[in-house]
Amino acid sequence: MHHQSQARRLRASFRLLLVLVLCAVSAGADEVDAFVRARLQEQKLPGAVFAVMRYGDVLRADAYGFANLELGVPTTTETVFQLGSITKQFAARAILMLADEGKLRVNDPISLYISRAPASWRGITLHHLLTHTSGIPNWVGMDDFSFHSDYTEREFLAIFADRALDFAPGDRFHYSSAAYSLLTIVIEKVSGKRFGDFLAERIFAPAGMDSTRINDTTSLVPGRAQGYLIRNRKLQNAVNLRPQITASSGAVLTTIADMARYERVLLRGADLRPASEAALLRPVRLNNGQPYPYGMGWYLRHAGKVDIVYHTGTTAAGFRAAYVRHLPSGISVVFMCNASGDGVEPLPIAEGLVRIYLDRMVEASQ
Repeated sequence: MHHQSQARRLRASFRLLLVLVLCAVSAGADEVDAFVRARLQEQKLPGAVFAVMRYGDVLRADAYGFANLELGVPTTTETVFQLGSITKQFAARAILMLADEGKLRVNDPISLYISRAPASWRGITLHHLLTHTSGIPNWVGMDDFSFHSDYTEREFLAIFADRALDFAPGDRFHYSSAAYSLLTIVIEKVSGKRFGDFLAERIFAPAGMDSTRINDTTSLVPGRAQGYLIRNRKLQNAVNLRPQITASSGAVLTTIADMARYERVLLRGADLRPASEAALLRPVRLNNGQPYPYGMGWYLRHAGKVDIVYHTGTTAAGFRAAYVRHLPSGISVVFMCNASGDGVEPLPIAEGLVRIYLDRMVEASQ
C-alpha cells in the first residue's frame, strides 16, 4: 500500500513538473513570437522566416506573413529566399577547398587567374579579395554598372579598367561586393565548373541542402518568394536581377530548413582542413599590423577572443537576411525576409533572438 501511495505521489509530481515545463516552454515561445511579430510590424515586412539552433539542433524554426502578397501565398519554412551577401562565406569556403587541394594559394596574385586585370591590380591577392582589403571600388554609385545587365568577364573588368584603387592593397578594410565577385571567375577557372555547380557538388548536396541553388532569374524555382522594396513606407514589387558574374558576392537562394543543415556543415568542418576552417574566422591584419574584425565572409566581434561571428545580406531584388553565431554557447540564428529598403534591418532581429535564448540558458543554470 505504501508503495502504491508513493507511486501515486511520484506520478502526481511528474505531472506537475510536466505542466510547469510545458508552461515555461509556452511562455518562452510566446516571448519569441511577440518579439518577432513586433519587429515585423515595426519594419513593415511582408514575410519572414527564422531558425534558432544550438550546436546544429533546431530549437525553433518559424515563418510569418506572405511569400507573395498579390497571390496571398503564406511563408513557410520551405519558402525560398535570397541570401544576398551571406553568399560570400560560400565563396570563401570554395576558395579554401581549392587551396586545400593544392589547386591555388590564398596569397596568389589575382593576375594568375584574371589575365585582363588592370595594371593597378598587380599587387592584389586572393586574400585581399576574401577580406575586403583589395582597394577595388564597390559598384555603389557607378553609372556604368547595372543589375539589369549581364556581363562577360571582359565587360565586367572594363567597368574598373580606368578606375583608381581606393587605397593600396592591404592598407584598409572597405567592403566591396564588386571585388568579391571576381572570386566567381577564379573558382570557375580553377575548378572547371560553374560557380553554382561547384557549390552544389561540394557543399549543398553533401549537406542535404536540396532547395539551395544559385539564383537564375529565368528558371522556375518551386516555393520562391517574391521580393519587395519599401519606399516611403509603401511596398512595391522588386525585380529579380543579378548578373551571373557577380554570383559569388550574393546569389545563393535557400530555405531556412537548408540553412539549418548548413549550420551543421560549419560545426563539423569536415570539408576543410582545420587550419583553413580557422582562417575563415581569423581577423584580417592590415599593412600597419592592426587587425580588423573581418575574416573571410564573416564579421567578427571580440570579448578577449572572437565570440560572435555574423554577416548580413541585401539584394536589389528585395530581400534581406542575417546570420549570427554565438560561438561560446553554440546558439546560432538565421533570419530572412522578402523586403529591402527603408527601415529593413534584419541584424537586430537575429541578435535579439540570440539574446533571448542566451537569457534562457542563464535562467536555466540558476
